[in-house]
Amino acid sequence: MILWPKAPRSIDLEKAQRISDIAHEHDVKTVGVFVDETSHEICEAHAKASLDLVQLHGEKCRRELCILPQSFETIYVCDVNDDGSILNETNSQNQKEKANWILFDRKSAGSGRSFDWTRFERPASSRWILAGGLSPENVQEALRVLDPPMIDVASGVCGPDKVRKDPEAVELFFGRIHDHVSSRKLSQD
Repeated sequence: MILWPKAPRSIDLEKAQRISDIAHEHDVKTVGVFVDETSHEICEAHAKASLDLVQLHGEKCRRELCILPQSFETIYVCDVNDDGSILNETNSQNQKEKANWILFDRKSAGSGRSFDWTRFERPASSRWILAGGLSPENVQEALRVLDPPMIDVASGVCGPDKVRKDPEAVELFFGRIHDHVSSRKLSQD
């Protein structure tokens, strides 16, 4: 859930709380996305919206990582250039230890455009997330090339208004993931 007020897909904390309540009834974890908020603002949103994870975009939020409570599960976002090179690594050993997940997203997050997966250096850690321009049209290729442990999709399954999710695109996206995983299992047997 995007909680940065300047984003077109942003929602308020009240709506985020309602979504969290429903998600938690089905054992689904919720993620709050932050860009320029302080640790105080992140903590307040975490409590009010019953978030399970906080995703930290932007320099201000990333600097706040080490100040956040140890109990927070965090996703630290690294920006990636079009050519697949990483623009901002975790800045310190403390940040590397504190972040539960590292998410790699195209520098212009939310653009719906991907970066060059063939030139991207796949992390050694198993706690990373691929984002950036994933869609029903390219998700199988991303999985084939990088075999990420987790993926993040938003713009790639939006409808024409670029805000609301398109149920058919979401179904197609997950169907293609299922097909990829099924074909991989068959080839391993």
